[in-house]
Amino acid sequence: MARETPLLLLHGFGASSAIWRPTTAVLGDRRCVAFDWPGFGGRGGEPPCRGLEGFAAEALRQADRLGLARFDVLGHSMAGFVAQELLRTHPERVRRAVLYGAGLRIDPRRRFEPAERTIARLREEGVERCVHRVLAAWFARGADDPNHAACVEDGRRMSEQAGIAAIEAMQRADFTGRLDGVTAPVLVILGEHDHSHPPEAALALRQAIPGASFCVLPGCGHAAHLERAAWFNTIVADFLDGPQAAY
Repeated sequence: MARETPLLLLHGFGASSAIWRPTTAVLGDRRCVAFDWPGFGGRGGEPPCRGLEGFAAEALRQADRLGLARFDVLGHSMAGFVAQELLRTHPERVRRAVLYGAGLRIDPRRRFEPAERTIARLREEGVERCVHRVLAAWFARGADDPNHAACVEDGRRMSEQAGIAAIEAMQRADFTGRLDGVTAPVLVILGEHDHSHPPEAALALRQAIPGASFCVLPGCGHAAHLERAAWFNTIVADFLDGPQAAY
């Protein structure tokens, strides 16, 4: 049964498992598993994952620790790459996948700033200032969004080492031409004002996955699950519970 399948929630750069609280509160009739990547949130003092393979291995380690032989996965932002890696290398583990604010690769022509610039400014400014600036780009209303301050407070627990390692890992990710064998149902979802992976990049991701569904939420950016929580949660729950369908 769909609701008996656990949902693995993977957070992105400058965040932690806390970012999923509004989502788990609504999807509480299913088992939701959200954890911090090493170097983020409550694990800020731990050595970070190295390379995309390291992030995928950590996700599987968390699933194995809880005895989850098969699961649904929702990956946000950089974790969208992790979810793609799981779909590609461990298809037997993933029932359904939601790729949220994600693309096939980081495209410097489309992203709000080149990844190299984010790394340089992280070193120059320190974690808190960098997170404040980057997370403002998540929201259609920028730093004026009421969710921004709480996200910054959470994101400042990320270590500089972990932030750099995460960006470097994702900068090397490129799933172009590598997803045509995916058989699990996939939903690609994002906000229309997403500046990390804009709609055209997300559409290219959708077109690369056979039968994938696609949804653009109006009036929000890279944090649509906070900006338009009711819409986001309804669409994700419907996708996880129902047959694959186009949105």
